[in-house]
Formats: sequence, C-alpha cells, structure tokens
Amino acid sequence: MRLLLACLLLWSTTLHAAVTVRFASLHYPPYAGASLPEEGAMVALLREALAPLGYRVDVEYMPWTRALATQHDTRYAGILALWPRSAGEMVEHAFVPVFVSRVGYFARKPGAAPALTQLSSKRLGVVRGYRYPPVLLASGATLDWASDDLASLKKLAAGRLDYAVLEKAVGTDLLRQALPQQQTSLYWQEPSVVELPLGVGLYADRPGATLLQRRLEQALKTMRTDGRYLALTQRHGVDAYVPPPTAAKAR
Repeated sequence: MRLLLACLLLWSTTLHAAVTVRFASLHYPPYAGASLPEEGAMVALLREALAPLGYRVDVEYMPWTRALATQHDTRYAGILALWPRSAGEMVEHAFVPVFVSRVGYFARKPGAAPALTQLSSKRLGVVRGYRYPPVLLASGATLDWASDDLASLKKLAAGRLDYAVLEKAVGTDLLRQALPQQQTSLYWQEPSVVELPLGVGLYADRPGATLLQRRLEQALKTMRTDGRYLALTQRHGVDAYVPPPTAAKAR
C-alpha cells in the first residue's frame, strides 16, 4: 500500500512539474528588464499566460548580437520583445505579436505630429543603431544622432532638437523614471509615424515549439476576453495589440 501511494505521489509530481522555457531578451523598458516591476510588460504577460499551462518562463538579458546567437543554443526557446523585421533575422522562427510599438515624436509643446513634408527644416533626435522607418530617414530633416533614447530626450529638453523620435511607451517610461521633472514639459505628439507589432520570436525547430506557440496564442485570446490583457497593458503603460479580424469563411 505504501509503495502504491509513493508511486502515485511520484506520478502526480511528474505530471504537474513545470516545463521551463528560457528566452533571451534585451534590457528594454518598459517591456523587459531584470530590475523592472514584474520584469516588464512582456515578461509579466508571458508568465501570466503560460503558468496555468504548466510552463515556467525564465529570461536572460543580453545584447542583441548575443541574443541572436541563441538560435544555435537549444536551451533557448526564443527571443523577447521584437519587431517582425528583427525576428526575421532568426532562422526557422515563428512570431507571436503581443503589444504594439508606436514610433513617433516627442516635442516641447503639446500638439499634433508634423507631416513628413514639414520636417525638411527640423532637427530630429535619433539613436545610433536603431532601425527607423525609411520614410522618416528620407524626410529631409537634419538627424541628430544620440547614444540612447534618454540622451535624445535630454537634448530635446535643452532645446537642441525640434523633435525626439521614440516609441511612445519607451519615452513615457523614461520621463516617468529618469526625467520626472520633464513630464510636464515634453509631450508625445499624435498620431504616431508608424505602428509595429512587438512580440515573441519562437525558434520553430525546438522540441515542443509548435505546441508552445499554439498555447501562447490561445492564452492571449483568453486574456483579451477576460480583461486581464487590458489590465496588464494599463499597469505597465504599453499599447495593446489588436489582432486583425478573421477573414470570413467563403460560402
């Protein structure tokens, strides 16, 4: 009898043991970062979505070149917080959109974003190494390159730029965390220049990758339906991704 109970206990423990999925990620506030609340919006969402399905999500933070090299390391299931174009550098990958990255302008006065045709006489703050929309780079504006987004916002606050080009969520988070004194003097300009899905790149050649993708996509649908997805975006100050409507079935 004792042997039977021990076997049942071992079977139950094995059955319910969490499957660890490891992701590489950049330090990318407010989406991902070891020092952020809940490690950021993307990490928080993955854990909330996948934990009930028996997955434990581990994240390791590293530069992009190292993150991309994890495609040759089977310990990693994928990379977090990517635009589709960046995910395209991964071999045999699947992309799951999670949030929306809204790229546009911050300025010293509230108002509407300028049209691209109005930028030829303007000075824009941009960051070295970032992949900006081609239409923006070809606008005729003078590009003032900085080392990071924070440096660009500081230049804008000092009057050295007309606009700083950032993601809305990133700029808003920097103003709140690093430049609180500028929250009432630097403003996001609607509408955004471009909106891109921001999501998870999964290595398609990993064992269980197809099942993981399917379960993650279904969990996201459930979280949208029950309100947890919207609550998480509001808690972390990020923009929600709205899936395109499903094409109607042919009659």
